[in-house]
Amino acid sequence: MKKFNIIRVRKFLEIALLTKAFVIAAPKPVALIPIGPQGCGKTSLGLYLSRKIRSFEMISQDEIRKSLFLQMYPEENGVGFERIYEALRPKEPEIRRKAIEALKSSTKEVVYVDRMNLTPASRSDFIIPERFNVAIYFDLPLDEILRRHKNRPDKVLAIPDHIVISCFNMAEFPKRDEFDARVILSPIRITREESGHEKDKGNLSNE
Repeated sequence: MKKFNIIRVRKFLEIALLTKAFVIAAPKPVALIPIGPQGCGKTSLGLYLSRKIRSFEMISQDEIRKSLFLQMYPEENGVGFERIYEALRPKEPEIRRKAIEALKSSTKEVVYVDRMNLTPASRSDFIIPERFNVAIYFDLPLDEILRRHKNRPDKVLAIPDHIVISCFNMAEFPKRDEFDARVILSPIRITREESGHEKDKGNLSNE
């Protein structure tokens, strides 16, 4: 199957439809590799796709961190990410390895690798030949990403703005020879459905 040119979209729904098309057309199962800093919408997209695609698995390094933290500190159930990140900093290589193992062992038609994947070096281990690899590049301005990050009470205390800015500046556009397809997401807004809210009540504060 030949490599696709860049595909530009504005809505999560378009990515869901594209993914379903890739599942039908590709000769092997699909891996979706989002690229973007904290707060850009990677996890929101993954959760949205989990409701739209039947054979789907989201591999989240944050979820791996939480699980590992509870194994090590069961008495601290319910603590915030600030404590989790601090405690597990020496465990980052193990967390990365667990995420790679989960990707390679998944039997789902679509796997979503929920991590930043900012540079070719940081994402290369997650681009495996057994899957049709699709980059999803989050094309948002920095001020919008910082605004969204401030609306994440579970993360804003653990990750200061200067870290988000640094990650924003590090993000490298996916190269043609890295992926089988490249999708650029330039959302006008994230709708209430996309953010996980079922009902639209007046002004959308998360847009």
